[in-house]
Amino acid sequence: MGLTLGGKLMRVSLLRLAMVLIVAANGPALADVVVMQNGDRITGDVKRIWGEDLNVEPDYTDEYVIELDKVAYVESDRDFDLTLEDGREVTARLEGAGAGGTQTVTYEGQTRQVPILMLNQIVEADDGAFDWESHIDWSSTVTSGNTDSTVARVAADSKVEVGDHRHIATLLIADEETAGVKTKDQDYLTYTYNWLFSDKWFLGAGASYETDPIKQLDRRSSIGTGIGRDIWNFHDRTMSFELGLGTLEESLAGVSESSTFAYWKYRFTYDFAGLDLQAYHNHQISSYLSGRDNLFAKSSTGLRYEIGDLFYLTMSLNVDYESDPPPGVDTEDSTWVVGAGFEF
Repeated sequence: MGLTLGGKLMRVSLLRLAMVLIVAANGPALADVVVMQNGDRITGDVKRIWGEDLNVEPDYTDEYVIELDKVAYVESDRDFDLTLEDGREVTARLEGAGAGGTQTVTYEGQTRQVPILMLNQIVEADDGAFDWESHIDWSSTVTSGNTDSTVARVAADSKVEVGDHRHIATLLIADEETAGVKTKDQDYLTYTYNWLFSDKWFLGAGASYETDPIKQLDRRSSIGTGIGRDIWNFHDRTMSFELGLGTLEESLAGVSESSTFAYWKYRFTYDFAGLDLQAYHNHQISSYLSGRDNLFAKSSTGLRYEIGDLFYLTMSLNVDYESDPPPGVDTEDSTWVVGAGFEF
């Protein structure tokens, strides 16, 4: 009787243990835990650490942002993509508190203890490293009295990164009129595609379209392909260059012609920490290899000063250069622009 009862109790215990193991195996994975400097604990999915912000999504509400300097450490059993200072991307684990208030991080088979503020570019490993950034700059001036004039300029750029693929588009619309006479009527549109086949290097392809009747440029369209390299690609600074070849069709002063050309592209941004200030410089230099003997270059250099989460003031110098312009057209056209902008 005792043996029979003991056997029943053992079978019940084994059954309970099996049920616990089944539930554990099929239940939801443990969520991440964000431990704050004041001791509060936030349970949810850490989406990314970017700059001075940490994005977390608890089960009970939508994703929201926490200031990173208020965070003590993160505990997680998931993989994240961590971008190191040298630009390499590694798979890392955020494994809780380290000595002296640091964050314990494991990657490339080693465990390190670093201040969490140093981990300013982390995304979920299954997130595909999706990121985007867009700007729209606007400036307008109206003058009446001794001289009647209007100036309107819209410049926009957008960058979207999905994994190893990067898309960059720019748009410029500039109109000026003085005493009823049109003095500038420029439209310029570009698109660039990059495929990053290594940590730093990428293959590029792009197209552009431009009209500027005031400078007797009825139309210029181009396509090209090349190879480039990222020097920096961080949330607070970027720098890259590209070299390539292309073909273009242009109609200049009513004369149409086809040409091949070589080009050099350069893109740069830098955010000054704590100043809400960003500097940028972009340029492209294109030299004709066939057709007419010409070289044209475009550059934009400026500053953006944030006045909110979405808005900023901007000042820039924009230069167009043409080594062989039509008769009566200057080789260089420089424009200082002061205006406001919107980023998203």
